[in-house]
Amino acid sequence: LFRSTATTLGSTVDVPVLATADEATTATITASAVDKAGNRSEDASTTVRIDQAKPTVKFFSVTPDAGSDGIYAVGASVTADFSCDDVGSGIDTCELLVDEVPATTIDTSVAGTRTLAVRAKDFVGNEFISDPIDIRIYYGICPLYNTDQAKNIGSNYTIKLQLCDAGGNNLSSRQITLTALTVDGDVDPGPNDSGKANAGYEFRYNASDASYIYNLDTSTLDAGSHLLYFTTASVPKPRPTDPLVLQSYVDTEPAPFVLR
Repeated sequence: LFRSTATTLGSTVDVPVLATADEATTATITASAVDKAGNRSEDASTTVRIDQAKPTVKFFSVTPDAGSDGIYAVGASVTADFSCDDVGSGIDTCELLVDEVPATTIDTSVAGTRTLAVRAKDFVGNEFISDPIDIRIYYGICPLYNTDQAKNIGSNYTIKLQLCDAGGNNLSSRQITLTALTVDGDVDPGPNDSGKANAGYEFRYNASDASYIYNLDTSTLDAGSHLLYFTTASVPKPRPTDPLVLQSYVDTEPAPFVLR
């Protein structure tokens, strides 16, 4: 019980109201007036609500991708489903953050990583941000070769393809350079070219059908199914020798091929 007395008409008093951190609670403040003759008024009360509780994000999910690996094709439709709640003053805003910036849509027009989160704010300014969800936007590929046709070990395997979006539209251009990174995630043996047509591990661009070509040396590879990984990003020179570092540059769907 706290008592405070004001002796001047119209004056105010501070009334401390205790509230536990991260909790929303209510307090009832009761006041009365006594004149100089000792006459006392009836009590008047008011209830105040103290809100130090952070809001919560009840659920947060992203459109499932085909491979369930958090990778989506450029141009794919990606949506977030989320909801917020607050036990105190109520939810003021419940918004999606894309790379820490409020957004109403998720831009997938450019390859790269997007970090998604949900931020909830209540009416007194308490804030909560959910754990982030990282998604990766990759270029798809449209192979212009028979990916199921097995070729003999040691032969030249011509990988010809186009970069495509989620709708199968060709995004290839001379302004986008493709660089081979690894075969099956390994650098030894790596994506060696069979001649001198792919200097610096770069695909050559074919303007006649807006495609890319890589002549892969298969002499050091084993029989079976393989994946050629590559990137549209700039690879440092000298070229990294750690396969994990090289794989970190991958921003495209890999190109499959089979050897016998």
